[in-house]
Amino acid sequence: MSHTKIALDSLPAQFTEQVDAFICSASFEKRSTVIPSSLNRENIDRTIIFANKVGYTSLIDETAEQLKAMFGERATIASVAMENPLTVADRLQHELLHLKPRSTNTFAIDITSFTHESLLIVLRVLREYVRPPDKVFCLYNGATDYSTGLPPDQKWLTKGVGEIRSVLGYPGRIIPTQKIHLIVLVGFETERAERIIAAYEPSELSLGYGSPLESISLPLHNLNKKFHKKLSDRYKNVSDFTFSCEDAIAAKIAVQKRVESRNGFNVFIAPMNTKVSTVGVALAALENPAIQLCYATAEQYNFEAYSTPSDQCYLFEAPLLAPVGV
Repeated sequence: MSHTKIALDSLPAQFTEQVDAFICSASFEKRSTVIPSSLNRENIDRTIIFANKVGYTSLIDETAEQLKAMFGERATIASVAMENPLTVADRLQHELLHLKPRSTNTFAIDITSFTHESLLIVLRVLREYVRPPDKVFCLYNGATDYSTGLPPDQKWLTKGVGEIRSVLGYPGRIIPTQKIHLIVLVGFETERAERIIAAYEPSELSLGYGSPLESISLPLHNLNKKFHKKLSDRYKNVSDFTFSCEDAIAAKIAVQKRVESRNGFNVFIAPMNTKVSTVGVALAALENPAIQLCYATAEQYNFEAYSTPSDQCYLFEAPLLAPVGV
């Protein structure tokens, strides 16, 4: 299945798979309940609801309980501390042990409101778990706006930067004698991107932005371009590239081409755009274990006006199965 953009009210008719495990994340964002409330929940055997227990706890707890009420006894709230990535991996591995044994397992992930880091970890754990002919589907509710209500020059998603770290499960293959090529898929933040660039001091810097024909919307593309230009103007010898914000496979290919354009470098990638493109980055790194993925934690989120949900949903199958012999 290639990526499909469908109306939320058409989701039950379009996505008819019998799902063994539905994985989602409770968030302060309204978008975290949009897809679960639109699914045909009778087709879902078990739901794993990730909930961060550090930061914005009351808001996340409220959303987690809303999600649990949707699925009833089939749902489990998986409490984790996003500041400790190991808790995400450990909890998902624990929950997968409780799945009913079947010849074929089907997973569905609402990737919308995971952090980029936690989503990458979820995909990495599933990569180790799935076997042919298992299937992994991703669903994503794109936003109509971010930092709702503020003019473009005042929009913000996060403030302050905590730790700069490699993403668990994507350590790369670092050769000390080689220089660094840092690839950033720019989103709507500059502070976190700047801190990542400062931390790695790359010899080669590639800054990507969403292709105008493959962005969630033209207004969001224009906003993304403004943030990209602001970041690009700060550095010398920057290489620009575009990628798809709505097609994970196309995003993976764009990243692979950018990696291949510079030989003999240690490659670090920071995915900071849509979660769909982040899945593409994960697929590229899973195919090329020399790539290290990196992430900057945020100290403050714009929880009051982070995003506005759309009435659309992206649906696609993520090819997480490792090639035979790997």
